[in-house]
Amino acid sequence: FSEADLGLFLSCEFAFGGFANGFLLGPVTALLGGKSESVVKNCILCMALGYSGLALLQAEMLGLVVTAAPALAQTYSFVGITMILSIFRYSLSTSITAESTHIVPENLKGTLMGIEHSTFAAARIATPTIGIKILTMGGPGVLYACCSSVFFVVGSLWVLLAGRFLRRPKSS
Repeated sequence: FSEADLGLFLSCEFAFGGFANGFLLGPVTALLGGKSESVVKNCILCMALGYSGLALLQAEMLGLVVTAAPALAQTYSFVGITMILSIFRYSLSTSITAESTHIVPENLKGTLMGIEHSTFAAARIATPTIGIKILTMGGPGVLYACCSSVFFVVGSLWVLLAGRFLRRPKSS
């Protein structure tokens, strides 16, 4: 990718994610379990598996990088998988927001939204530097493996702890 190509790709990915969130959120949510708690768990699993797939495609030590394939074919594989992952990424963020707003009192929802947005902003500031360092040191396969590992850890924590924090009081 050139810098201009990267900008175009990121713009397309955000546009596709917006399309997915606007038009595919209902079907994707139904496909992934319907309830926010299930959707979050399944989106995290899909993200972990997707990044694992990207890591395997780029794993030079496993010999899975198809160097004979034209660069254009490798680019299309990357773009395709990334676009599919964007569906789950946007569904995940929407479901997290939907789930978290159910567990706080009405008068604290604005505070919750502020904390969520601040956390997302901090992640967007810190993670590019970390990602570039990992990419420089280990290459794309290692970067994708790290992303996958983060999703597997978060998914494991979600499965272990979600029930404890997401139990809603029964309404009478």
